[in-house]
Amino acid sequence: MGPRQDNRQSQDVSSSYEGYGHTQPSQTEQRCPSWHVQGNPQTGRYRKMNRITYTVLFEQAPDGGWGAHVPDLPVVAAGADTREETEQLIREAIVLYIDDLKQRGLPVPPPQTHAFSVEIAA
Repeated sequence: MGPRQDNRQSQDVSSSYEGYGHTQPSQTEQRCPSWHVQGNPQTGRYRKMNRITYTVLFEQAPDGGWGAHVPDLPVVAAGADTREETEQLIREAIVLYIDDLKQRGLPVPPPQTHAFSVEIAA
């Protein structure tokens, strides 16, 4: 068997990555299924970054607001008036928390929680 070729195309996501709080005009980012490249064309520095997918649980409050938390990152939670705003805030909270762990030299917890919905007759 020879080396496996990967024919998947990376896509530029610099404009669609705004929800993560990382888009800057001088940065270019490309995604592949399990990693993406982040870099600065002005300096010529690029780095391959692993992508991690965490399970986020959303709950609607009796007053109509929304809350979200990440079971694998116990201190990460967010809340807002709408689900869309809560989703944006939880994404930002995850990125900030992981950045903080890395800066302090602490390990990033691997995702271990999985969720699915079950439909039953009621």
